[in-house]
Amino acid sequence: MTEISPINVRPSNASETFNFVNQRFLGQVFTQNQWIRLIDDFIRVTKAGGWIELMESNHMINNPGPITKNNAVQQHLISNGMNPKMYLQIPKLMANTNKFVSIKSLETITPLGDWQQTSQGMKTLELLAESLKSL
Repeated sequence: MTEISPINVRPSNASETFNFVNQRFLGQVFTQNQWIRLIDDFIRVTKAGGWIELMESNHMINNPGPITKNNAVQQHLISNGMNPKMYLQIPKLMANTNKFVSIKSLETITPLGDWQQTSQGMKTLELLAESLKSL
C-alpha cells in the first residue's frame, strides 16, 4: 500500500521499490497528459523485471434497452475534459515509453443485468450502479 495523494503531487516512493504495481478503474479520472505522467511514475517505482497491471473499463452498454441513457457517462467525461475511450489509448502510451519488455491487452465482456438470468449479471449491475453514484 502507498499513500493517496492529489494528481499534482508525485508519489514519494523511492525508485524501483515494487515488484508489482496494480491500478484499477481510474482510467476515466485522468486526462491523457496525466496518464503519461502516471505511467512514468509506475515505471519509476517498479523494480527491473517487475510487473505493472492496469484494469480499466469503457462503461459502454451493448444492446441497451429503450430507456437506457447509454451516452450519459460518456457525455459527463467529455464535459470534464476526459477521454471516454482512454482505455484504448493506455497500451499505446505504455508502448511509447519504450521501457516495457511486453505489453498485453485483454478485453473481457461482462454481462450486465438480469437479461441473461445470471447472478453475475445482477451483481455487475449493482456494482455499476454504485460506481455511477460516485460521479
